[in-house]
Amino acid sequence: MEHSVQEDYERVARQFRRFLEFDPRVEREDTCSGLKSLLNELRQLLDKHNSDSVQRRAESYHFAYNAIVYTLDVCRLLRKSEYSFEAIEYLLVAVAAMEANLILQDAKYLDMRTKLYLELAHLYEEQEALQSAANILQIAVEKFNELAAVHEADPPVPEHISRIIQNNLRLVKIMSVKYRVQCGAIAAGDWKKKVDEEFGNSQEAKLACLIECLRTRTAKQSNPFE
Repeated sequence: MEHSVQEDYERVARQFRRFLEFDPRVEREDTCSGLKSLLNELRQLLDKHNSDSVQRRAESYHFAYNAIVYTLDVCRLLRKSEYSFEAIEYLLVAVAAMEANLILQDAKYLDMRTKLYLELAHLYEEQEALQSAANILQIAVEKFNELAAVHEADPPVPEHISRIIQNNLRLVKIMSVKYRVQCGAIAAGDWKKKVDEEFGNSQEAKLACLIECLRTRTAKQSNPFE
């Protein structure tokens, strides 16, 4: 079975590279249809993974991770095209798969979880659904805080683990504040106060948040993780 799944991933990777070679900006409808076909295959793999037992999900985490990475790559490509609306449903499945797997909830995979949440927020922004972007990032903030609490309950927390958690938590907080300001969930007169509350003495984080709050309609170009 594992060999068959691995073959599926390798075939998806080959086809994805072929699409990038002939239409890297996804300007043609047939390219979009082909990419959606790949995403449907990946969703089937992830749906099966999500329906497995906890033990089975843990045993096959590497297959799920590969499918999540491929899904993110394809969705990011679609987001920068005129077909960005097609990607949201597939990325939601990838987020669910990541959160359903205990191994993939480990801090060493937190960078990928952040990329998924940010990409989903950008897709919502592209559709002018700023409240949805704010909501998904608030979920990320809550989940990352839960992860931090788990590690803090068993001190000492290794420095590199603490750094990974805090860096990713800061990033999703910055983008969460941005979208809450832009959708009106944080009143215009309160946003600077909210930035102070969220980031305390971190001038770097405050400045980054203020800059993001002032940036609008940047989803096709944005990639704050990098």
